[in-house]
Amino acid sequence: MFEFIQKLSTAARGGTREVLENAVDAQSLRILSQEIYECEASLKESKLHLSNVVAEKLSIKRKLDAQKQRVANKEQEIRDTLEQGDETSALLLAEELAQLETWVKTQQQQHDQLQDYETNLLQALKRTAFTLSKYRNELNMARAVEETQKSVGKISVHANKHSHTFSRMQESLDRIKLKHENFDDKMLAMQNIESHIRGEPGSQEINKKRAEEVLARFKKSVD
Repeated sequence: MFEFIQKLSTAARGGTREVLENAVDAQSLRILSQEIYECEASLKESKLHLSNVVAEKLSIKRKLDAQKQRVANKEQEIRDTLEQGDETSALLLAEELAQLETWVKTQQQQHDQLQDYETNLLQALKRTAFTLSKYRNELNMARAVEETQKSVGKISVHANKHSHTFSRMQESLDRIKLKHENFDDKMLAMQNIESHIRGEPGSQEINKKRAEEVLARFKKSVD
């Protein structure tokens, strides 16, 4: 009994899975389109984040350049003070220079870290954008193929639906052609009769005479 219940449960799960798979297959293009849209939205957010990183890096770079100039000025000031023999003042200036150099070193490290982060993020964005472009093209192609298949399917259904009508139309056309041919035969027969009454050669006699002339021409060329 328990084994039977397990099998029923397994069958139910299988049925649910099949229903879900069929639903996914039926909406596959819509699902892919939404997935691409969400990835593109995430890519846009990443680009905004990258712009913030670049802006912060540029801000640090400006401050860093200014502080490096202060360091250079402070170094020159220390040299001038030492040349004047004022070591006490030079020592105070050296302490200020040490603090500046520590700050510059810290800012330089932050700038370099942001530069590395920018480079890595930019490469990742390029790869993502390329992949998204490929999937977007594949989606457009899949949509075009699906529309073509729908059109072909409609044409096939239409042709099958009206095949009997087309057959009747062909029969009617054949009857019309036969009627025209019969009319032409009657007209030709009447012309032959009229020609015979007037003593004129009919179409058959004319054709026979032409055939004899052609044959005579060939005999002459052979001789």
